[in-house]
Amino acid sequence: MNHSVQQPASGLQLELCLSAVLLSASLFMALEFGRAFYVWNKLDALSQQGARLASMCSVDAVYAIRNSTVARAAALPGLQIDHIRVQYLDRQGDLLNDPVRRHSDIGFVRVAIENYQHPLALPFFDLQIAAPEFSTITTGESLGLHPPGSGAIGCAGEVSL
Repeated sequence: MNHSVQQPASGLQLELCLSAVLLSASLFMALEFGRAFYVWNKLDALSQQGARLASMCSVDAVYAIRNSTVARAAALPGLQIDHIRVQYLDRQGDLLNDPVRRHSDIGFVRVAIENYQHPLALPFFDLQIAAPEFSTITTGESLGLHPPGSGAIGCAGEVSL
């Protein structure tokens, strides 16, 4: 009887194992980078949509504007109404402290998404990346003022008849 003892190919197995781990980690990091890039683009688009909505809605509908902006962000975990800031600026770009009383002075609307923390989907780690502030400034268009009988739909869903 021939008993041959085979030596384990430990060097080759170790190299294969390390290569698989590094390849898997690199693939996962590439996917996570792509997801973070998607979140950055989504935050930028949300600030644009919020600014457009704020330029068309009444100045006293800030809560509805913020709420609508958050409602459009179903794919962003952790985005809350507190992250949305709506500001009204005069024609020189200076902040108006009381836009309701100075409605005729409004020239621009700024909507910013700030203090958002993007959670990373890394196993065994609970990491978050602080997203930069995304801000969009647009001209104040109708600001919720529609002629009577125009049939315009307001921010809260009311119809002007």
